[in-house]
Amino acid sequence: MFTWICPVCGAEVPPSEAECPRCVERRQAASAGQPAAPPAAPQAPSAHTPYVPPAPPQPDWTPPAAVPPAVAPPQQQVYVIGETRSRRPMPAWLAAVLTLAVIGGGLFLLYRYISSDSGRAGTAKKAAPFETPQAQTSAHPFAKYLEVTGVRLLEGKDKKLLTRFVLVNHAPADLTGFRVKVTLEAANAEPGEAVIAVVEATPGSIPAYGVKDMEAPLVTPLRVYELPDWQFVRARVEIMDAK
Repeated sequence: MFTWICPVCGAEVPPSEAECPRCVERRQAASAGQPAAPPAAPQAPSAHTPYVPPAPPQPDWTPPAAVPPAVAPPQQQVYVIGETRSRRPMPAWLAAVLTLAVIGGGLFLLYRYISSDSGRAGTAKKAAPFETPQAQTSAHPFAKYLEVTGVRLLEGKDKKLLTRFVLVNHAPADLTGFRVKVTLEAANAEPGEAVIAVVEATPGSIPAYGVKDMEAPLVTPLRVYELPDWQFVRARVEIMDAK
């Protein structure tokens, strides 16, 4: 333990005492008239063990639970701008198949184009069985005053072909009691070379500078889907049995 030495008597005084007890007793005895006890011989300081503070309490330590090893994240592919990736060459057999397919497709398209052109040419040049392809001119003097326009090639409810057209009288006189023969030709062919159909109708009476809507059966060797559109048809009219 720690002690301090009294400077008067040289005695060891515990640190809890503010004054030396022996010196206090001597003063009290002197004040009471009693002979003071001789001061004790100073004692040699006793050897003592130096003060070692106690170790602080250790908390209870629990080893941590085993942590599983961390899994490395999957490595992402890195793309570099401007980098050229090597591509595997095309197999020889695949290149051969593609080449044959391209050549075959080209030959097939060429065959279809040639055959369709020849078919259209044959259809345009084929005349109706009821008329020899030749340019005809009506001998009636009023034939030049008749005009056929608005030609429409249709299919009726009974699946039979018919045509509708407008007959225009450009003459200053009425036309009565006559029949007309309208020859429909391809507009891009010479007159009489590509006859599509022939129509015969009886308009009855058409006043001067008048018009009349007509509808008549269509006589043609063609199917309805083989008939051209109205803008590709030219009409040639003849007057028959005029009074």
